[in-house]
Amino acid sequence: MSEWLDRLKDLLRKSELIRYLIIGILTTLVNIGITLVGNWYFGLEYLHITNKVAYISAILFAYVTNRIYVFRSRGKILPELIRFSAARLLISFIFEDLGLYLLYDLIGFKKMMPILKHVPWAKFVGMIGVVIANYIVGKFLVFATKKREIDEVS
Repeated sequence: MSEWLDRLKDLLRKSELIRYLIIGILTTLVNIGITLVGNWYFGLEYLHITNKVAYISAILFAYVTNRIYVFRSRGKILPELIRFSAARLLISFIFEDLGLYLLYDLIGFKKMMPILKHVPWAKFVGMIGVVIANYIVGKFLVFATKKREIDEVS
């Protein structure tokens, strides 16, 4: 058992992508959890408002966890947070808001996820685009300079 845990720790230490995927799953759970509670409590007529609250909360969670665990940044917090939040808000607006509007409102794809009865599949589809775009932006735009500085020091 100890050998297996040592291998897992080593993999997590070496693999930024694996750490990103784990944090991405947790961020997605934050987003979906807030959506689920908001849509259940307020109803689907407030779907778009609940969606914004959910992804803004997920962005804040993602910044802290990506900074600490994924990219291990030592950069200045405020400029990094501004870049991270601006990029994530734009990506979330494109994929989650516009995607949800196109699929749910215009096309009429209003089917709910089987287990999460207050979360439309249209939101989940948009979130896939969010995860892919966020990794690319995080790696190459938000945390890129700070990562290179850490590598040079090591």
